[in-house]
Amino acid sequence: MAGELLLDTGALVSVLDRSQVHHEKCVRFFDGWDAPVVSTEAVLTEATHLLGRVRNGRKACVEFFLDGGAVLVPFRVYRIRVRKSFRIVPK
Repeated sequence: MAGELLLDTGALVSVLDRSQVHHEKCVRFFDGWDAPVVSTEAVLTEATHLLGRVRNGRKACVEFFLDGGAVLVPFRVYRIRVRKSFRIVPK
């Protein structure tokens, strides 16, 4: 079974903006993913900014999270998980 998927800004924008080169590929991948999807508030902020030029883009981005497309995880919590999983030592 796959673990969590960390959704980054580029992939999120590609899923929501049909004009993106990788839109179809990202949508297919995301539709086929059956494990939890997590993201950060930074990704939400960046994506809403980038989708501001797309009609209803900002609304679609916020609704994506509100509808459960991904769970927003505070960055520090995710960072702790990564450190624990990969044994990354803080600088």
